[in-house]
Amino acid sequence: MVNSFTIYDVEQQEFMGKKGIVKQQVYILQDASSGPKLKQFCEYNASEGAPQMNPGDRIDLEISEIQSIFSGRPRLRGKIAGVVNASVSTAAAASKRP
Repeated sequence: MVNSFTIYDVEQQEFMGKKGIVKQQVYILQDASSGPKLKQFCEYNASEGAPQMNPGDRIDLEISEIQSIFSGRPRLRGKIAGVVNASVSTAAAASKRP
């Protein structure tokens, strides 16, 4: 299932793993698809090879699994199908203005 999301916030999480301290980037996502939308925010843990994303960017996510986690937000698993950087797209639109 492919769905479109807007990045609402980026959090850094650290915890003690088996091999020492583990640092993860967690993206808080808001549904931006057309039609019926999810009412609550979702979390997505980026893998190490994921592109750099900032709040306001729009991503297309191929969802393979939805997990229920402790904080009450669903955690999405899958891979990123595409990224539209908000800062790049607004700069490109501003440069096209007469």
